[in-house]
Amino acid sequence: SGLEAYHSKYHGSSYNELAREYFEKAAKKGNADAYYYLGSLDERIYDYAAALSHYQEGVEKGSDLARLGLGNLYRNGNGVLTDLEKANDLFDEALDNGCVEANYYKGIMIKNGLAGEDADANKALELLDRVADSENPSFVAAAAEAKGTIYKNGYAGVEKDIDKALKYYNEAIEAYRNAIRLAGESSTMYYALASAY
Repeated sequence: SGLEAYHSKYHGSSYNELAREYFEKAAKKGNADAYYYLGSLDERIYDYAAALSHYQEGVEKGSDLARLGLGNLYRNGNGVLTDLEKANDLFDEALDNGCVEANYYKGIMIKNGLAGEDADANKALELLDRVADSENPSFVAAAAEAKGTIYKNGYAGVEKDIDKALKYYNEAIEAYRNAIRLAGESSTMYYALASAY
């Protein structure tokens, strides 16, 4: 599935190529989220024009994950002019549609004061906590790492707390291990998945 291929980044380029083959076929079959994973694969090789195209197509077909990918391009100015308002709108749309992973991006925006309001690490922590409900260990790990950094540094209304920082960094390590395990278990599935289409 798409989730396994997303974790192929923990393997070599041959796995990424196999994942791309699978997602191209899945996209042709009407899987809107496949465009998010294709865009992610494009970003791994710094082809932001292709990523932009894949994310836009995914958004047109209703993928909230593609909204996140597109919003992140606008947040970072990768292949497009930085547009924080557009990024926020895309993240908010995904949140409104119930996309748990959108809490990660929105939390980062709020933490850094990029969501049209002052930086607020407490509000960011609330959003980052919601990412734990995601089935995607990469998002879970990234959210835990972001929480660890907030507590490590003390930031925007949150007191420095090294014990909490270590707790969240350990959670991030465990989630990254899960992503690597998932990639290892699924790597042999890519051939079957790709040939099924």
